[in-house]
Amino acid sequence: MSAMEGSDGDYVRLEHVEDAGNSDVGIYIFLLVAKFVIGEYISPFLNWLSNAVDPRLLALMIFGSMSLFPIVLLPSSPSMWIAGIAFGYKIGFLIVLSGISMGVTLPYFIGSLFRERIQSYLEKNPEQASIIRLASEGNFFHQFKAVTLIRLSPFPYSILNYAFSVTDIMYLPYFLGSLVGSIPDMLLSLYSGILLRTLADGTGNPLLLARHRIPYEVAGFLACLVIAFAATMYAARTIQTKQKIKEPKQQLSEEF
Repeated sequence: MSAMEGSDGDYVRLEHVEDAGNSDVGIYIFLLVAKFVIGEYISPFLNWLSNAVDPRLLALMIFGSMSLFPIVLLPSSPSMWIAGIAFGYKIGFLIVLSGISMGVTLPYFIGSLFRERIQSYLEKNPEQASIIRLASEGNFFHQFKAVTLIRLSPFPYSILNYAFSVTDIMYLPYFLGSLVGSIPDMLLSLYSGILLRTLADGTGNPLLLARHRIPYEVAGFLACLVIAFAATMYAARTIQTKQKIKEPKQQLSEEF
């Protein structure tokens, strides 16, 4: 009896074979496209970055961009990717950590110049304002823990820098909490750059890509991804719990 004329089980098995074939074709096409993009665009850019830009100048550019971008509400993730691509784990981490340190410090002090505008924004976004209020109460440890949790949560990073500046939170717990809360995103961005560099190197040496570096890089990237996701979920759940405990409908003017 043929597969087309057989029982329902035969049809199911035939459908499974077809699905597997379609999946293999999809993966093959994806790999071809990825290889083309990496070979034609990413690899030339990385080669130019390695040969044309002095490493010390590049490190300074990354530090400068991560220090200044938060002031104008621009994301710093591309700078962290480049740090991972160009400098790897250790040096890249130190450069990014230095950049984040300055990137959270400058808006904190500059924000006092735009106090009315920031308060107006928070009044229009009461849910975000209630989250910010969690960090402005209590002692040093409470403020540090609250800032860390808020940094881990899916709150707009650049806006958060300015929002903290109009609260009663002290600089030191804000600074330390911002650094600790930024670590998962920092590691994930660095690993993204490192993995991209590994894939670009592998286009010229497939054996190296397949057997030596890529399994470790992918494992590291996936570990960072899981940690970042788990930290975000934990922070969001904790903040929601704390918000439910707070008394509702408090005026912003009483808090700031």
